[in-house]
Amino acid sequence: MRRTTRWLQLTDEGELFLSRARAILAAMDDAEEALSRRRERSSGRLRTILDDALEDARQPINAVFSTKANRWRRAHAPSSTFWRAFFTSPHSTPTSTTMPPIELIQSPGLPVPGGYYSHATRAGNLVCVSGQLPVRPDGMHTGDRPFEEQAEQTLKNLRTVLEVAGASLADCIEVTVYLVGVEHWKAFNEIYARHFGDWKPARAVVPVAGLHYGYLVEIAARAWVERD
Repeated sequence: MRRTTRWLQLTDEGELFLSRARAILAAMDDAEEALSRRRERSSGRLRTILDDALEDARQPINAVFSTKANRWRRAHAPSSTFWRAFFTSPHSTPTSTTMPPIELIQSPGLPVPGGYYSHATRAGNLVCVSGQLPVRPDGMHTGDRPFEEQAEQTLKNLRTVLEVAGASLADCIEVTVYLVGVEHWKAFNEIYARHFGDWKPARAVVPVAGLHYGYLVEIAARAWVERD
């Protein structure tokens, strides 16, 4: 409801409408919760009566809310898919109408993460890759290896996770790099350029004091992939 809130607050009428809409929805939720609790403790004829009561309670409030909301939208709100989706159902929110399911991705070609996270997540066309470290596919740590070797392994791991998610380095739209020591920036930039080629997504290189297992580099990324 965040986008709705920002837009409606532009006018006093929008603020009043939003306040009333919240009150209506809160009252509906409280009434339905009370009836639902009573229904769970009931059976037979009484349960049927409570089912009818729940349905009857929704209809007049839904009708009033929908009518007033659509009248306000036609007068003040821009025409958009978001507004049509929001006002179609009084219970709709941007999350329920626009947010696709989130898929957790674990790459079979890499060790299971030691922390409580997935290698990546995918929501619709967006792929978010967790920070990749220069751990080898067999689980061996490379924290004692030269920086150049660590950077190569980290970028390979990033590529591996992206491929499992149906993406590639060329689909990246943002890359965040954590370096232990700014003196490695030049060497990293050269290795990075070899892997990404002509594709130059948005990037941030963040100097840090240290990383797990003595690693010198970590890379996280986001990619955009068109679905079939």
